[in-house]
Amino acid sequence: MDDVPRWTSLVTVELHPEADGTHLRWTEQAAFLTPSAEPEHDFPHLRGATRLRLNGLAAALRGRVPCTERNHQ
Repeated sequence: MDDVPRWTSLVTVELHPEADGTHLRWTEQAAFLTPSAEPEHDFPHLRGATRLRLNGLAAALRGRVPCTERNHQ
């Protein structure tokens, strides 16, 4: 944010087929580098970003890549 790195994370996503679908295991290791003005909000903000990435992953697996991204592939 504002050219200041707040955190960094390493994410591993594992997908395993199951009889009724796919099991997803999400492992994330995060390091908080620079606390924000309200540090108690940093972890919830990271969790929200994770949810957004999972939504993007679900869309990609369904083959529904947004138009703007399709144009760049």
